[in-house]
Amino acid sequence: MDASLLEGLMTSTKDGLHLLAAPQQPYAAAPAAAELARLFDLLVSHYRYVIVDCSGRMDQTTRLLSDLSNAVLMVAQTTWYLSGARAAFVFFWKRGPRAIACAWS
Repeated sequence: MDASLLEGLMTSTKDGLHLLAAPQQPYAAAPAAAELARLFDLLVSHYRYVIVDCSGRMDQTTRLLSDLSNAVLMVAQTTWYLSGARAAFVFFWKRGPRAIACAWS
């Protein structure tokens, strides 16, 4: 993927926010780590801030994106047990030094 293809895939809002949305139909196989890293590098080279919504999953994709990130913001619902929040915090902390924050919704 190059910058022109990336630009064509972006959806822009009237306020200037750019969104790279997931496909309507999920792919049968997850993208390879190298493909995700390349996409993330491309996004970082074109945008000051890159925000990735990983939903609630803690899988290889989340690990990779965490490793590539300078900061992690974990958003948790108040119904989430404290032990689950602690486990997620430890998961991100063990990935290396970075800013980690938790917001409760």
